Amino acid sequence: MVISKFLPLSLSLSLFSTNLIDCRFAHQNSWGLTTRTIGVVVMVHGDDTGLVLPPRVAQFQVVIVPCGINNKNRDELVAHCKNIASSLSKAGVRVKGDYRMNYSSGWKFNHWELKGVPIRMEIGPRDMKTNQVCIVRRDTMAKATLPVENLDTSIKTLLDTIHDDMYQK
Repeated sequence: MVISKFLPLSLSLSLFSTNLIDCRFAHQNSWGLTTRTIGVVVMVHGDDTGLVLPPRVAQFQVVIVPCGINNKNRDELVAHCKNIASSLSKAGVRVKGDYRMNYSSGWKFNHWELKGVPIRMEIGPRDMKTNQVCIVRRDTMAKATLPVENLDTSIKTLLDTIHDDMYQK
């Protein structure tokens, strides 16, 4: 008789007996497949500055980081960022706004680059006045400026472009 210390099951060593009613089969869990799969994703989709996740896999597709915040424009800039986040979320984009005031913008940029968010959106007071946003692609680190009025369609098109470019790599 073999007794499992982890699970309350016992296994009879006479598995080949004709009396199979008394036999119980041992069960165990293995996390090897899931941890190995995550390891493969990290190895394949990574570079020297962190993860580079495809948009369809990433937890957040866009992160919004307000820049140039001071005491005068803080509330107005954060409200503008939240409006953009709301419109992108309604369009089906997984978006996260980083409104933490105890970290600098550069720290936030590095934080989200390590996590592999495909698009970083930087919005400052000047961008708010000109009704545009600055975006940075994680896969190529290319910067671009987009107008706010058609931002949801532009971002969805850009996410598809990032996915196709990463697939062709």
